[in-house]
Amino acid sequence: MRHGKSVCLQANGQAFNQFKQLNGTLKEEQKRAKQLEKELQKKEKALAEAAVLLLLRKKAQAILGDDEEERLAHQIAH
Repeated sequence: MRHGKSVCLQANGQAFNQFKQLNGTLKEEQKRAKQLEKELQKKEKALAEAAVLLLLRKKAQAILGDDEEERLAHQIAH
């Protein structure tokens, strides 16, 4: 009878250790997912800003023409 109890306690201990390990892995994965989400948001914001700048550049080209835009860009750069 004692042997059966010992085997049962040992099995429960192994299950608990597995649970702790899986729980730790889950928390690490959740933290990583959160970091990736933040990184994705930053990249989406940068992409949106680049799209706006491209749109503004195209509008400037349409209004001023290519030569005038290049002259203004040169003035801004220097």
